[in-house]
Amino acid sequence: MVLGIVKAETTGDLFAAAATSTSGAVSAVIGHLAHRRADKAMDHMRLQTESLRADMQRERELEASIRLLGEVEDPLLRSQLQAAVVLKLAAAQVPTLPMWTPPGSRNGAMSGQSREARNGVSPV
Repeated sequence: MVLGIVKAETTGDLFAAAATSTSGAVSAVIGHLAHRRADKAMDHMRLQTESLRADMQRERELEASIRLLGEVEDPLLRSQLQAAVVLKLAAAQVPTLPMWTPPGSRNGAMSGQSREARNGVSPV
């Protein structure tokens, strides 16, 4: 394009056309780059929003579990549930606990005795 302008033997019409097309190409490239940056910024904002929503949901679940823990009257069950909440917060594997029977609620079960222990089955 520069060579065409330099070797042109016209009065400047070719220069005006070349300058117009060059400025159009430059503005198109800048617009394309700005659009790509905006798309990346929108993707980043979407990911940040999803992460914030997940964090808020986990916080609400934690607050509800702590509130429910305060309502448990049996100290052994409460301590097991507290341990499970701590493991959940630490993103650790929560073990499967044996089925729990409240003290004295069934057939003379001893305080803190699981159904499996009462039936003579050892938890695996």
